[in-house]
Amino acid sequence: MSEINGDKSEYTSNRNLVSAARRNLKFLRYVSDSDWLHHPSTLSEAIRRYEELWMPLISDLMVELNQRPPMILPPFDVEWVWYCHTLNPVHYRQYCETRFSKVIGRVAIFDEQNEEYAVNICREIWAKKYPNEAFENEVESEEF
Repeated sequence: MSEINGDKSEYTSNRNLVSAARRNLKFLRYVSDSDWLHHPSTLSEAIRRYEELWMPLISDLMVELNQRPPMILPPFDVEWVWYCHTLNPVHYRQYCETRFSKVIGRVAIFDEQNEEYAVNICREIWAKKYPNEAFENEVESEEF
């Protein structure tokens, strides 16, 4: 950890990094505890929702917001697929540039209140854009 030398921006960056790491660990713990998410049919549906629904949605929203990712978070299953996809940054960049002609960034959210807000906003946008697609992965409730 770097020493705090009175530079407020450095302190804020360190605090944000710690908050992001905590959120990341919490997310991974939730993934680990979500047995339904590890079922092949659930994962297949999550990948479909990621490729066919989420990525086009976030791409369109970025155009509306001058290429900045909006403060929204996708459904949990889709967020997991997105997280995994971004673990290979070279492939992720190629995928985005080939399919959307731009790299689609992820918004940085550091606390639970903002996280809840981001999911709720996404839920509203999702319902308007995809009225026949449930926000939550319905495979989970049907098979478990």
